[in-house]
Amino acid sequence: RVQLDIAARMGIPVVHLPPSDAAMVVEMFVAANPPDPVVVVDGLLGTGAAAPVREPIAGLVRWINGQRWPVVAIEVPTGLDADAGAPMG
Repeated sequence: RVQLDIAARMGIPVVHLPPSDAAMVVEMFVAANPPDPVVVVDGLLGTGAAAPVREPIAGLVRWINGQRWPVVAIEVPTGLDADAGAPMG
């Protein structure tokens, strides 16, 4: 929450999207009409993930990876095995 507050004070537009339904999240993001350039902050899953990513998160990850924007992960990119450095699944 601290970093989000700092971004708000700096005037950085932030679109917070809950990952409950991938299609809904994509619709919310598109409706927010974020300005370019966009940086996607991947905080979906962290180092505790031990299995391949399942829906609806998998659909959201596919959509994000298909965009032209850079993606920055908080810990490790969602779906990446933190020990091996390879995609899970």
